[in-house]
Amino acid sequence: MTSAEARLSQQAMEHTVVIALGSNMGDSPALLRAAMDRLQALSDQPIVKSSLYRSAPVDCPPGSPDFLNAVVLLKPRHG
Repeated sequence: MTSAEARLSQQAMEHTVVIALGSNMGDSPALLRAAMDRLQALSDQPIVKSSLYRSAPVDCPPGSPDFLNAVVLLKPRHG
């Protein structure tokens, strides 16, 4: 990557927000989809959504259910 390409890539990311989502209560897939829908309303462009990933709970009470996780990238609305 040239230095000009690196600067363009950096500029593109400067106004990108990365949000991690997670749920282990209730209907986690529906909750994460609803959160993504609400985040879309805050973005000037279509958001980028990861797949949903299941992970074991860490530092949670014994018997806690697994988490469902996702990551969203968005470009915040201006004005």
